[in-house]
Amino acid sequence: MIPSSGPEPTPPPSADTVLSAVADTFISEKLPEQNFNAVTDQLLADGNDGTYGSMKILLAWDVSAVESCNVVTAASIEMQIFNTSPGTYEVYSSVSLWVENEVAWSSLSGDGTLMGTFNPSSKGSRTVALSTNGLDIVQNWITSSDNNNGIVITSADTVDGIDVEDREQGMAAKLSLTLDSSACAETPAPETPTSETPDNSEGNKSDGGSMSYFYLLVLLAALIRKVKVNVKSLS
Repeated sequence: MIPSSGPEPTPPPSADTVLSAVADTFISEKLPEQNFNAVTDQLLADGNDGTYGSMKILLAWDVSAVESCNVVTAASIEMQIFNTSPGTYEVYSSVSLWVENEVAWSSLSGDGTLMGTFNPSSKGSRTVALSTNGLDIVQNWITSSDNNNGIVITSADTVDGIDVEDREQGMAAKLSLTLDSSACAETPAPETPTSETPDNSEGNKSDGGSMSYFYLLVLLAALIRKVKVNVKSLS
């Protein structure tokens, strides 16, 4: 075990969403058919361990609650390390779908895209900021769950590996996401046209004009009759 003498862990960035791992285990090159999910060693990674040979840690998160309209602008992984290592460790995307209580070394197809690196030289919380490639991988997880095979943590040049807490016996690894949700703004609903009462003012005016003309004719006819009566009486 290496004494805790390295720099203090980098604090995790401010994040909009923090997710705990839903699956975690490790696999061993020397025991390629064995699944280690039930062992008490928790999570181990090493380049060349005397018992297990090369070991890799597998982690996965469920990101289905994150709407696909979100854009990942920053992401990091936080782990709790209880056995340190002087080596450099890499975080890769997993190219194979795996189940934590079934996966073995022989069932994985290798490592995918490099997402970040870290040096676990001190105990406690260790935060790994993901690279641009790492952000693209996480974005693909959010866009389609079919792309989400989790990550692989490995090291090719160490002989004194790291021990990391698992979700069953310790604190689960966390995935922190900073999101740009501007594309998720709701599109304003179309305005419902208001029903307007037809303006019949012109028609009303026309009707009123017709009525006035009618009464004028009636009045004129009555006046003519009166004149005729007066003329007959004079004659």
